[in-house]
Amino acid sequence: RATPTLDFDLQLLMPKITEGVQFPTGPEGKRSTLATGVAVFAAAAAPAGEELAGAIRKARKTWRQEYPEMLTRLVEAQSYSAQRAIAIAEAGLAEIYSTFEFVRDGEMVGVEAAMAAPSAARALHTATVAGSGALPTSLSVPYFGDSLSDQVLVDQVNAWADYGALEPAGAAALCAVANSAEWRDLRGRTFVALGATAELGPLALLLQCGATVVAVARGKPAKWAELVSMARASAGTLVVPLKRPASSDEEIAAAAGADLLTETPELAAWLAETLPALPKGATVGTYTYLDGELNVRISLACDLICSSLAAKGLCAGLAFVQTPSQAFLLPLR
Repeated sequence: RATPTLDFDLQLLMPKITEGVQFPTGPEGKRSTLATGVAVFAAAAAPAGEELAGAIRKARKTWRQEYPEMLTRLVEAQSYSAQRAIAIAEAGLAEIYSTFEFVRDGEMVGVEAAMAAPSAARALHTATVAGSGALPTSLSVPYFGDSLSDQVLVDQVNAWADYGALEPAGAAALCAVANSAEWRDLRGRTFVALGATAELGPLALLLQCGATVVAVARGKPAKWAELVSMARASAGTLVVPLKRPASSDEEIAAAAGADLLTETPELAAWLAETLPALPKGATVGTYTYLDGELNVRISLACDLICSSLAAKGLCAGLAFVQTPSQAFLLPLR
């Protein structure tokens, strides 16, 4: 007998968020994460040749069994050259940008059209929270209930690198920060944190080191009150999007926040207006994570914002935290 296959939409298993960045609508009016994923990977494979792209499309009905092989072949195709790797990535992104949709108040447009037309009625305001603390005298990293710093930290970092748990370049960077007060002085530097409240995000350390941090996260007054208090005690400056004008710390916490998924155009417009007045050379970091198909959508929302800022010359560099479940090519040692 033929083995039955499942082609279900992961949105059926997730809380519905029907506004903002959405998967494409299919021929039957449904949003299928599986069909979209196959289409994106097939488009990405096109620069490597029709054979792989066709194999991916052919595997649609048994995708959940065959995708490990298909994605392995795609990574192998990317490793052929830097030019091909970039071409494959660009082709996949182009498919996403041209098909994903943005929904607001029942109206649906393409994501690029939405980004080009932010709502004036939803325009965001700005609050600046300046700290009065001192720069850190050393880099301290929490570890199993303890705190590692100075030579103890350097020794542990090198041990991680020797074991293979940390990339050599990452180990060298950590040791440089630990050994240099100059590297721990980020005054005059600007960072944008998309998903600023993420546990793995760098917000607290950046503020401690005197950076100007533009923090983007959803409106949760209790959490924003913590961030405002943290900023006041730090050597840095926190810049916050607001739903309405606010002055006191309590008012700022109550009005702070914007949703990356549903207010993507307005956040991009706010950042484009805010960054030119801050120390130049902003590094834009993405630190978001949501379960299932929501993670694809929030990742695209962040990419739309990063692309918009880069096109305007407002993004000097990009940073992100990748899921540990991903696999990467490693250099031969």
